Amino acid sequence: MKLKKFLIALVLPVMALAFASCKDDDDKDLNEVPVQFTEKLQKLFPNAKNVEWELKGQYRVAEFDQNNDMIDTEIWFNKDAEKVMEHNDYGQNLFFIPASINAAIEATEYAKLPWNLGEIDEYIMANGSTYYVFEASAKGQPETHIIMNQDGDIVNIVTGNDPVITPDYQP
Repeated sequence: MKLKKFLIALVLPVMALAFASCKDDDDKDLNEVPVQFTEKLQKLFPNAKNVEWELKGQYRVAEFDQNNDMIDTEIWFNKDAEKVMEHNDYGQNLFFIPASINAAIEATEYAKLPWNLGEIDEYIMANGSTYYVFEASAKGQPETHIIMNQDGDIVNIVTGNDPVITPDYQP
């Protein structure tokens, strides 16, 4: 029994070290990001702190917090270090979205019982289009995401899974 405990005590740290050395290939240290990307981000968001970089498909994405950690922001860059999309995760803070968008979502069935509105995301595309995604849930219903444009028009409703919105998104 003592030998078994000894072997477990010996093997566990080795396994922990092995798993700790595994690395997510999508995550990139700041030192591995080409300088044109870090310079562009610094120019666009001079106050960005604790920036984490990763590759998402053909895009290099910088993620950081804004507004005293109330907004999670992702800036998507193409291969030429051009900003092609900004994604802001507002949590449930309606005060970050325009009043017209708030009024538009409040006028939908998803703002009334039995539905509950949850997370709010904003996507600002390079072409000037802006989309707002509202998560809605109701007992016995699949999670639903309502996608609105900057005019407050519903352009898509996605049930079940989170919608995948990239710079190539077309409603």
